[in-house]
Amino acid sequence: MKQSGTILLVDDDPAILQMVGDRLQMEGYTLITASRGEQALDILRAIIPNLIILDISMPGLGGLGFLIRLTDTIRRPASPIMIFTGRHELAPFFIDSTVSAFLPKTTHPEIFMQKVHELVASHHSQLTPSTPVLPGITRKKLLLIEDDFDLRDHLSRFFSRHGFEVDPLDGGHSLLETATRSQPHIILIKYLLPHHNGPKLAEQLGTHPPTQTIPIVLYDETGIQAGLRKHPFVKSLVASSKDHILLKTVSDILG
Repeated sequence: MKQSGTILLVDDDPAILQMVGDRLQMEGYTLITASRGEQALDILRAIIPNLIILDISMPGLGGLGFLIRLTDTIRRPASPIMIFTGRHELAPFFIDSTVSAFLPKTTHPEIFMQKVHELVASHHSQLTPSTPVLPGITRKKLLLIEDDFDLRDHLSRFFSRHGFEVDPLDGGHSLLETATRSQPHIILIKYLLPHHNGPKLAEQLGTHPPTQTIPIVLYDETGIQAGLRKHPFVKSLVASSKDHILLKTVSDILG
């Protein structure tokens, strides 16, 4: 049976975000991810998830700093929190704390999912009609133009896991029409496409009044074009097609 609920997964390990995130989504949960405690706090200003799954060892604020900052603001967080960490020796620290569960990352996946279902169900049962819970964060729209099926599918899934609503296209033939209709927050275009040129597509968008204010990112997986020159109507030119590099560029532009 498909589950329902929104889960915020906070971990700086891309492998955990992907493997655990994929399993949670397969179970039916709406997934939102954060790789730093600061990012997770920003997300919680917009939503109240049904469960927060939190790593401890992360750069910046970290898991402990996140908990301290959160409980300084709210004595008891509105969402249950499950610590999911490789530092199993920290378990005694969380006895009698506001944390609902502590699981080491060596926990068997079925036990992990059983605890997730239990905590989400518990949170559902505690809600009243007046509890302000949103089903998910307001997603930024990203229009992706990539002709390689595998890379297009991977980037679509990756950006979706990080809170974006992705509209993928396999080429530039319908780009102007799609961008005009959907009005995405940002457009991500491969530099070299069959029968199309990324800078030329950017020029078409930049001179078309309905789309001229939408920021455009070109990415060049060969790395050859990026250092040659700046292109008009292009917000950023990235010398890579790696998911985390593109995500950082897009996130920096959108703030």
